[in-house]
Amino acid sequence: MSYPLLRYAKSLRLLYVFVMKAQLKTILISSIFMLFSIVSYAQDNIDPPPPPAPPGPPGFPIDQNILWLLIVGLIYGAYSICFSSKNK
Repeated sequence: MSYPLLRYAKSLRLLYVFVMKAQLKTILISSIFMLFSIVSYAQDNIDPPPPPAPPGPPGFPIDQNILWLLIVGLIYGAYSICFSSKNK
């Protein structure tokens, strides 16, 4: 076998080894993921749902007027941008 052909065969062998290792890693990781998913799904220690939480405190004024706060913020932002560009 001539030297260039031998070098080509070695490069093909290295390529084959790297590709097979990548495929082996992919298959191994996929298998572990599937096994973990199946085992997690098959467990029987399902706890009952927790009791309902007590009602929260009454709503604060900011909860009721959040839309107005957003609108005022946008108007103020546009106003400040408009006047800062006029001063320059």
